[in-house]
Amino acid sequence: MYKVSILLSSALIVASCESKPPETGTLVIKNVNVVDVRAGQLMAKPKDVLIDGERIRKIIDSGTLKFEESITVQDGQNKFLIPGMWDMHAHPDDPEIWRMNPTDDEKDKLLTLLVMHGVTGIRDMAGDLKLANRWKKSIDNGELIGPEIFAAGPLIDGPNPMWDGSVGINGPDNVRQVVDSLIADGVDFLKVYSLLPEDIYFELQE
Repeated sequence: MYKVSILLSSALIVASCESKPPETGTLVIKNVNVVDVRAGQLMAKPKDVLIDGERIRKIIDSGTLKFEESITVQDGQNKFLIPGMWDMHAHPDDPEIWRMNPTDDEKDKLLTLLVMHGVTGIRDMAGDLKLANRWKKSIDNGELIGPEIFAAGPLIDGPNPMWDGSVGINGPDNVRQVVDSLIADGVDFLKVYSLLPEDIYFELQE
């Protein structure tokens, strides 16, 4: 009687698992190694990572769950899955190379290369703000593969700027007008540069 009860219980468990509907989501990255960043060690066994939209929904032992056929499946080939990296000082449109006249297409390709190497976000520390805004729009619309961008736009410098494309400020009285204009154009932050006089620098802090 005891053995029969165990067998019946086991059968019910199996039946319950089989009747469970497949997992839903948008993407499964299967057979990958995941580092537990809290514990500081590699998780035991390769994992399947279920992603729904922009959220990781589940991390489970590889091959233990069934997924809806509509979910895109990417085989991680027992490699490592890591969070996207950030480049906190990037220059995809560096004023230093403007005089070499690179094409917009050449600059666009650099953004795609960043993503290919695991960089999914950048802090663009100086460049053409119109180009940066175009990049943001194209990436958001799915027209261009590139990282999330936080852009400074032009450098803010003194009356005689060091680099092409910089905004030169003649005195403290001009600071508010310049800053308001840059914010209206869509900068995410301000970057000051080496030839900025002390009085203008402190006015910028206000």
